[in-house]
Amino acid sequence: MWQGKAFQVKLSTVALPGIAVGLGGGLFGIVLAPLAPGLHMGLVGLGLGLVFPLSMYVVFTGSLKSGAPRRGLEALAPVLAVSGAILSLLLYPAGLPWRPLAASALAFLGLHTLLQLVGWGRREPRWPLLYPPIAGAISLALPPEGLGVVEWMLRIGLYLDAPMILVVSLYTVARNYGRRPTTPLMAAVLAPNALALGLAAPGQGLHATLALAGLLAYYPALGLHRAPELLRRASSLPGPAGDAVRYMVVSHLLTIPPMLLSLHPQATVLARIHLLYIGFIGVHIILHAPLLLPQVARVKLSKNYQPIPPALLSAGAVVRAVAPEISYMIVLAALAAAAVQFRPEGVVGSRSSPGSAPPRSRL
Repeated sequence: MWQGKAFQVKLSTVALPGIAVGLGGGLFGIVLAPLAPGLHMGLVGLGLGLVFPLSMYVVFTGSLKSGAPRRGLEALAPVLAVSGAILSLLLYPAGLPWRPLAASALAFLGLHTLLQLVGWGRREPRWPLLYPPIAGAISLALPPEGLGVVEWMLRIGLYLDAPMILVVSLYTVARNYGRRPTTPLMAAVLAPNALALGLAAPGQGLHATLALAGLLAYYPALGLHRAPELLRRASSLPGPAGDAVRYMVVSHLLTIPPMLLSLHPQATVLARIHLLYIGFIGVHIILHAPLLLPQVARVKLSKNYQPIPPALLSAGAVVRAVAPEISYMIVLAALAAAAVQFRPEGVVGSRSSPGSAPPRSRL
């Protein structure tokens, strides 16, 4: 059965429910922040930190091969990954054990990624694409040691979302900055995260600091040490192309203040998780979603590339440490600005699969 045509899927069909549930659950969790902090943290962490990025990663890694429907085990692995992630999100509000299911979903994501890499013909290193699902699964499979929801969601952000962002950006967006993913570059960026994961079992101290500090290597690896030159080049590009490059450069730079603040000696676990999710993960979701969502959902988006949403998210992350209520309003304003800036305009006529071309930003 698994080798024949009886079971086959399109990756966009698999990913869309996860994308919708992840975004919906995460946004609902944000709304609940003043009313139910524990539920808020879990829904945001599992919605925007697990279900949504896992679903997008299914499409991203699937685009390494042709856009033909997957069959057999190659079809089953992403189905189990997305289904397991969605179920883990549904189990959390009910107070049921969600962690084993989330870890198994990431294991199936790793299997899906491995199956896509088998037929990948490009010369770029393959192993970095396997690191995010493996690291995420390991972080959730570690002994709990009395960890609460804040610590678990911080682990998801540090060992799943952050590596996914590093890998996807270095394979796609970096090309706009004149950078190419190489084995030494990828190893240098992911090594601090891997070392931090190795130290995660004893507790919540040094490993989180090391993982956050390791994110700073992302910026020169991406090519942002040449930001003035990149902005000058963007000014010379005509029309929307220049606006898009400028938007990406400024958005990436805006994640630096929250990351630096997360390394402050007096930063608590709660402060760090907000700086990570709002100032780094949130900015990258807003940055990447307009590039990938239209391909998956086959819709056109209105693209007015102004860095207002990422600027508001960065500000909201920094303000969170001293004024949570003001930060909450700033984050809501950022989401509203992003919804207006990248609002849907219509259905794309082509039915080609989002995996029909290599994952590369053409901005």
